[in-house]
Amino acid sequence: MALNRLHVNRHSPRPLYEQLADQFRQLIRAREWTTGDRLPAVRDLAKRVDVSVDTVERAYGILREEGWIQSRSRHGTVVAARVTESPVALPKDLAERSEMFGSRLRQAADRPGVIAVSGIVKEIDRSLLQALQQEAPAAVADATKSDRIDPLGLFELRSAVQGFLTERGIFAQESRICIVNGTQQGLEVIARLTVRPGSLVFVPAMCYLAAREIFLDHGARVQSLPISPLGVDLRPLEDALDRKDDVALVYAMPNGHYPTGWSWTDGQKSNLLQLAGAHGFSIAEDDYYGGFYYKDSPPLTLCAMAQEDIRLFYLQSFSSLVHPSLRLGALIVPEGDSAPVERIKYLMDIGTSPFAQHLLLRVWRIGAVNRHLESRLPRLRVKLRDAFASCRKWLPADCEMAQPEAGLSFWVATPVPTDLKFVDLCLHAGVLAMPGRAFETDVGLNGFQVHLEASDSRELDEGLRRIAQVIATLRRSASKS
Repeated sequence: MALNRLHVNRHSPRPLYEQLADQFRQLIRAREWTTGDRLPAVRDLAKRVDVSVDTVERAYGILREEGWIQSRSRHGTVVAARVTESPVALPKDLAERSEMFGSRLRQAADRPGVIAVSGIVKEIDRSLLQALQQEAPAAVADATKSDRIDPLGLFELRSAVQGFLTERGIFAQESRICIVNGTQQGLEVIARLTVRPGSLVFVPAMCYLAAREIFLDHGARVQSLPISPLGVDLRPLEDALDRKDDVALVYAMPNGHYPTGWSWTDGQKSNLLQLAGAHGFSIAEDDYYGGFYYKDSPPLTLCAMAQEDIRLFYLQSFSSLVHPSLRLGALIVPEGDSAPVERIKYLMDIGTSPFAQHLLLRVWRIGAVNRHLESRLPRLRVKLRDAFASCRKWLPADCEMAQPEAGLSFWVATPVPTDLKFVDLCLHAGVLAMPGRAFETDVGLNGFQVHLEASDSRELDEGLRRIAQVIATLRRSASKS
């Protein structure tokens, strides 16, 4: 069994017993421990990992409550029956939490008068929508001229993407560009190429939750990197490398991180690239909001900074760039990975929708995408200014915000817990707010996301006023208890 890989990160804000419980879950999901396998005795494990007996007992207690393990007379503590039979054994706490949040959000979307502060994009550029509708018939004609589908994507579209990325300092031949069905498929391709059963994958402490699940489904052990307005804390990664752990991949959102809007410093980006060069692990850079930045020039990407010897995959989504329902993205792969990616893409779905690709290419060629970006950025800068002004006007002084350098959202850290009670009170007040628990991979940060395109400035102002009232209610409740 993989006892030698069990460890705790004393730099992490997450309790040590939760860290241990999470590693046991990952080992079971990776099929390294299966039904009936015996877990070490509490005192033996405490001595091995250098933690207290109480820490191990609490970790085992969590796993027992969730159904991962069970105690048997004369057999000790063992992996429970049937927990390893499912191909995707989603931990019960995460499954239940996701379902609870999903249920509440679905209810909120159907309620009249609810103001969305985060989580839902309501504002769509009408001129771009008109261009999509105008070009759709021609795109259908283009897509049905031939039944030949290139797994890597339409060459002309890959060429257009190449030009777009060149403006951001990213130079890639068309043969290294693959058009995928959104970020999620891109991550699945990356996982198939990089993740080994039992290997370690690092992800941000809050991010796109499906990313974590994809890596777990491929047998990885997933560990989080703490994030803050100051960027990323790479010490857990450095500790793993010092232990000679099998680090396969780091999934990073260094510019306009989703959902917080926080960005890494150039020094942190350089440090990650140096570590990758020295230790040989791969990097997946998710530039989800590429194209939306608030300074005069775009921030540096890892892809633009990386040397050729670093195995780096770069993802660019068109869902936020053009339209949420256009499930397209571009995956830039390292030299030497084009052929494996082409094979994986063919086996997945033969190729991405020809109609969607031709439609995007047509609106790109008539200049609609560039005009959309040119008009959208100034509007976003105004909305960002207005949203910060509303936060300062309504929210208590001990709420903290950091001005984002890129992206469509920012994070408000709150002095009160933003748990299910917070969500319910917000919905009762007629406002939809996405707290840290909706995005967490390790420990949810107290706070909520403000999405600049969830509502117009006037509605955001009113929504933030209502959230301020919810915070005041929670404070009064806490003072009485």
